[in-house]
Amino acid sequence: PADRVTVIPHVVPDGALHRVEGYDADRIAMVARLHSKKRVKEAVRALRLVVDARPSARLDVYGFGYDDAYEHELRELVRSLGLDDHVRLHGFVPVEPGRTPYDGACVTWLTSASEGFGLSLLESMARGVPVVSFDTPYGPAELVGDGQGGVVVPFGDIEALARHTLAVMDDEGLRERLSA
Repeated sequence: PADRVTVIPHVVPDGALHRVEGYDADRIAMVARLHSKKRVKEAVRALRLVVDARPSARLDVYGFGYDDAYEHELRELVRSLGLDDHVRLHGFVPVEPGRTPYDGACVTWLTSASEGFGLSLLESMARGVPVVSFDTPYGPAELVGDGQGGVVVPFGDIEALARHTLAVMDDEGLRERLSA
């Protein structure tokens, strides 16, 4: 019976949708720990393609690392691709009331190998920041409608990730439509 069913939504910042006005057209946000499952290396490789077309672009990654081989390889990849000035690994950053890592970003990326539920996508869209995500099992295709809230690209396709990101960065009208 309907009176015995309750839907408990996922948490969004401030307990409600709150679109943040103003953004940096060069800034990509990513909330992911530094682990092979999150495929941050693929994000860095995609960023190289973005920076080739838009030299002012940068990627802010929020999430803790393990100070392990993956993290060291990731940092070396950033150096080897000449992206030291374009990638910032912020580590764990506590969310302040009324502020999130998504605020001010042009887009948010998700490149994980899989997700139980892509909460970072919902958090980003709740702040009015469109997402460009791999078609990761499970969630992105279900959370991001066809051109609503963002774009889902084939899993592992860093060229598509970069291309769609550049489209959003270069077209304020497209970003506005996805953000709404």
